[in-house]
Amino acid sequence: MAPANLRRATSGRPCAIKWDVPQARGTVMDATHFVVYRFPKGSNGTPIDDPKYIVDVVYSDTYMADKPGIYVVTAVNRTNNESSPSQPLTIE
Repeated sequence: MAPANLRRATSGRPCAIKWDVPQARGTVMDATHFVVYRFPKGSNGTPIDDPKYIVDVVYSDTYMADKPGIYVVTAVNRTNNESSPSQPLTIE
């Protein structure tokens, strides 16, 4: 399940972006970490299959965005299955 409610949590730069973690179910499918992607302005936040857009892998529900762009986040479980992307968030 994809992270939900991707949002800007602070103003200024860098700014914190946060998301709602998919609900844990006590199974192998629970998220263990998150992949943060940054795309150029004007894109729609895809394709996530190109690793050049990965800016970080984090183990919490927050990332400090230091550059403008279109951000999306995916959840990854302990067997390295990656979720579909969150809704895109534009950081100016």
